[in-house]
Amino acid sequence: LENHWTLTGSVGSNPTSSATFLFVRTYLYSMKTAKYFSASWCGPCRTFKPVVNELISEGHNIEIIDVDDNQELAQQYQVMSIPTIVVEEDGQVIDSVMGTTSKDDIIQRLS
Repeated sequence: LENHWTLTGSVGSNPTSSATFLFVRTYLYSMKTAKYFSASWCGPCRTFKPVVNELISEGHNIEIIDVDDNQELAQQYQVMSIPTIVVEEDGQVIDSVMGTTSKDDIIQRLS
């Protein structure tokens, strides 16, 4: 993400102008994000969670959601099995994966 934050030039003499704010706000809103639905009692979830944590540490925007603590959200996203990863862009669901997958597959889905 560091490269995406570099802006050349500014509007007027204030580098934190409203145009800069609008650019950053628009960029952040249009990023792909993911929700990782899991539970502490789920074996495959426990196996895959280190991969998700690694992706988060690399800068990918993934929210970890425990289905036992967030049943309404899981229902809203129609999660029928865990682990499930739901990918969103511009606030709309564009992809989902039930079960475990490779780190490269998740990176590709978030690109």
